[in-house]
Amino acid sequence: IYNIIKEKTIPKSKEEFIMFKKILYLHGIGSTGEGSTVKMLRERYPESEIIAPELPASPKEAMEYINALREEHHFNLVIGASLGGFYAMTLGGPIKILINPAMFASTDIPKAVGYGEHPYFKERIDGQKTYVIDDEYVAELKEIEDKYFIQFVYNKKGVLNKLQNFVMIVATLT
Repeated sequence: IYNIIKEKTIPKSKEEFIMFKKILYLHGIGSTGEGSTVKMLRERYPESEIIAPELPASPKEAMEYINALREEHHFNLVIGASLGGFYAMTLGGPIKILINPAMFASTDIPKAVGYGEHPYFKERIDGQKTYVIDDEYVAELKEIEDKYFIQFVYNKKGVLNKLQNFVMIVATLT
């Protein structure tokens, strides 16, 4: 835990990671719970139970599903990538590793991906081939920002609160 919170690094060895017995991985937009990151985590840390659900396309439904999972399981680490990182930031509780989180999803996602119908990167268990970003989708993201995200990350004046139990990994293209 010291390495993650104080040094802002992710665990480098099985010994450091093994304390996380139950891990929730939240994938990004257009992805699935069976991507390469999850595969690598399961191979490298077989002692940990890694739950990587296929999130519903609807942000509102995704949050309902994530909250139901949290009630059923007691995760001690949440890893979120992109939109999954945004969802992870809205959760209180365990330590989080955020990989390129969509900090302000209601504006970040439409800018990065664009409005319209988009194909998923991989075949999904639910059989869905595409997802749609439209005004309703953006409104659902905005509602999550207003209801959950702002209370954990920003105070009422819009000033960044001191974040605890977060490690943020941001990669940039150069």
